[in-house]
Amino acid sequence: MKKLCGLLTLVTSLFLVGCDSNDDTGSVSVMSVSPAEQYVQDIATIEGTGLDQVQYVFVGQIEATFTVDGNTLSFEVPTAAKLGENVVTLAMKNNYRVTTEIGVLKKPIPAIYTVSTSAAGPGNNVTITGEFLEYSPQVTVGGVNATVVSSSTSELVFTVPTVPNKTLPVDIEITTTFGTITSTTIFYASENLIQNGNFELGTGDNFDSWGKWNGGAGITLASASDSYAGRTAKIVGANNNPWSTQFVSNAAATTPGVKYLVVMSYRAESTNALMRFSTNASGGASYGPDFNFGLQWQQITWEFTANSDATRVALDMGKTGETMFIDNIALVAQ
Repeated sequence: MKKLCGLLTLVTSLFLVGCDSNDDTGSVSVMSVSPAEQYVQDIATIEGTGLDQVQYVFVGQIEATFTVDGNTLSFEVPTAAKLGENVVTLAMKNNYRVTTEIGVLKKPIPAIYTVSTSAAGPGNNVTITGEFLEYSPQVTVGGVNATVVSSSTSELVFTVPTVPNKTLPVDIEITTTFGTITSTTIFYASENLIQNGNFELGTGDNFDSWGKWNGGAGITLASASDSYAGRTAKIVGANNNPWSTQFVSNAAATTPGVKYLVVMSYRAESTNALMRFSTNASGGASYGPDFNFGLQWQQITWEFTANSDATRVALDMGKTGETMFIDNIALVAQ
């Protein structure tokens, strides 16, 4: 109880009584802080005299762990420290305080926002957008090292390596100097059989290798603020039959009897939005169930068995009159 009361008294008095590093009433002085700006959870050092008298170190109002070795005091910038300039307080007995300052920075742990595309075969490039991607990044795909083509703070491009099993989704992992992040996006290191599945080819409201079979006026290019990555298609349904608004890929080479998986990124402006996948092939059409759209970008998959040597993937989006956004469509063999 005595120790607890003493600590409470110390913390209370910390912010009522203080002096700066020039206070000549004590024997503790601060000569320098290095570095002047430091990331949370990393170590900063104070050079000075009398540092063996320090009992507590505070960054702002957050207590920091520290060690002292002669004229050097090393402390860890607390995770909860506020970003920007902070007062560092050295607390000694008898309410004696010495203060200095340090800038606290957000630790640049990498983050992944988008992966484009959903499938790409060995030797093809994939673009990732995110944050803090530039610090000596290393990329693995399904545990296999990938070649980094380029990287900046917000974008990284890598070349897909050969993985042991192309029919299974694989993790994309990025490791930088400051941490590791694993993508939650469904990704196949396998050839995307759909041409222009990420819609990057085309001008205006037209998308190369895609046909507006029905309700074409409702299929346009989404604004940059509504896009997933690069060019994104915006669809306003006809509020009629599912096929009343229909967006259809060019025919892809398929093998009868083989299963194929469609992967697509999508979102809508209302949870009432519905769509379904279907196929157009000489052996007859296949139809998927109705899918509800969420308000945030997510991925959806649909599997079918090919009945022809050429198959078109159709997006039947006319059942409701809601606004939908689609991107990153892939077709991979299973």
